[in-house]
Amino acid sequence: MRTMVSRIAIVVVAMTLFATARAQPGAEALAKLDASIRSDMAKHHIPGLAIAIVGRKGMIWSAGYGFADLDTRRPMKTDTIFPIASISKTVVAVAMMKAKEEGRLDLDRDINRYLPFRVNNPHAPGSAITLRGLATHVSGIRDYDPVYSGPDNYHQGSDNPLALGDFLRSYLVPGGRFYAPAENFAAGEPGHAYSNVGAALAAYVVQCATNQPFNAYTASRLFRPLGMKSTGWHLSEIDASRQTTLYRYVDGKPVAYERYALATWPDGGLRTTVLDLARYLQMTMNRGSLGATRVLSAASVDAMLTPQSFNGKPLRPYDMDQALFWSRYQLDGRTLYGHSGADPGVRTQLAFDADRGIGVLLFANVEGRETNPQLLRWIDAAMDAAPDLSDMDT
Repeated sequence: MRTMVSRIAIVVVAMTLFATARAQPGAEALAKLDASIRSDMAKHHIPGLAIAIVGRKGMIWSAGYGFADLDTRRPMKTDTIFPIASISKTVVAVAMMKAKEEGRLDLDRDINRYLPFRVNNPHAPGSAITLRGLATHVSGIRDYDPVYSGPDNYHQGSDNPLALGDFLRSYLVPGGRFYAPAENFAAGEPGHAYSNVGAALAAYVVQCATNQPFNAYTASRLFRPLGMKSTGWHLSEIDASRQTTLYRYVDGKPVAYERYALATWPDGGLRTTVLDLARYLQMTMNRGSLGATRVLSAASVDAMLTPQSFNGKPLRPYDMDQALFWSRYQLDGRTLYGHSGADPGVRTQLAFDADRGIGVLLFANVEGRETNPQLLRWIDAAMDAAPDLSDMDT
């Protein structure tokens, strides 16, 4: 949630590993991938990892490694529930495109057309903020870390009592408790600045335009049609007994985080399993459909994944092409689409190769700055392990 692909990292704990797996994509390639995961988790002290490899026709392979909870030695499973951090933003993009299909909103209109309060960049009062600008991180809205990462947003122990709209109003409107024009908005020439608050605002625009709470809208338009039965935005919406514990390292020892929930929950608060999110990923790779169920038109998915430009120049932050909350990047000669996630105690990756029709999900229950190279290596190895799916049965 707080960082992009190039800044993600995993730290890990030496331990006996548990693993559960499904149908093999090829014994030799799978054995190599499995050995790499086990070795690297022990080397880098990762308590638990869930992985899924999915194709256009269905699941290829999934597994859980290590522990969902170290104290109880509860094993990590493919149905263990994780907060997936900034991968959540891709769901905001899908919801935007769905609401656009329904005629509820326009990506290029001033968002004040939909909001119950006005949002303007005080440094550029004549410049309208649009959903496209929010989804490409060029809106001028910035994350002021003392507020964004503070206790009002990261609430411990239960769902955040501060409503999404109330947080946004207090952060973006003059007179609000968190309003600080010099910190909350970019001054000078506009450009790309990754914004979690901007992503939360995009979801709130969808909520206002559809006249339906964003969690309810995504459940009715996306999660239920796709059969994502273990997915929800709030702690109260999921099975607490199946959640992973999240960890950090202090003086070389793993320390558990208390469960937390954000006021800006659409920017990184989705809670799900690799099995559920694999269905979402399969839908995306199939340009909006899962089997006989269509949740978006192919044209909407194509538009969502199309690299964007700003002021006549391609948007390429972090050596990636910026689409609508999604990114396109190169890895070992492959063109991948996806998003990463990083929050206290968790690191996640979603990536797919549109040419081959192969996607990979990785969820790790630990934080740290050494994760990104390891996650990318596992994505690369998983892509190598997956067969050509053109003739594979579901």
